Formats: sequence, C-alpha cells, structure tokens
Amino acid sequence: MIPIITTITPSWQIYLPEGIRRAMKLTKPSRAKISVRNKKIVVEPIKSEIFKAAGSLAGVKPTVQIDIDNVRDYVDYSQW
Repeated sequence: MIPIITTITPSWQIYLPEGIRRAMKLTKPSRAKISVRNKKIVVEPIKSEIFKAAGSLAGVKPTVQIDIDNVRDYVDYSQW
C-alpha cells in the first residue's frame, strides 16, 4: 500500500483515511489499541466486548415470561 499522508489535529487526533480504513476492514467507528514499535505508531482495532459474548446464551431459555406490552411492570424503579 502506498503511504497516505494525514493530519494530526491540535487535539492530537488522527484522521484515518478511507483507504486505510478499507485495508484494516473497519466499517464503523470503534476502539483501538495504539502503541509504538520501532518509533512507529501502530493502531490495532479491538473487537467490541459485546461480540465476545456472542453465542454464550445459545440454548438458554428465559426463566420468566415477560409480556412485552407491559414490560414496564417488570422494571424495579426503587433504586432510581
């Protein structure tokens, strides 16, 4: 890939150009791990925590049937 020039803002933010985002397969804003290796900035996307739980509840049945039309009846508002 040909190097792409970008800007570091006064707030120290870096814009990731579209070509870089495509090369990294980034489709939406997310979190990333940033580090320095051999005086180069390395950005590594982090998968969302919610996706780590994917499938963990497969086959688990709800313990209480909830009437979706009256869902507010099941919420405990005493701590708000």
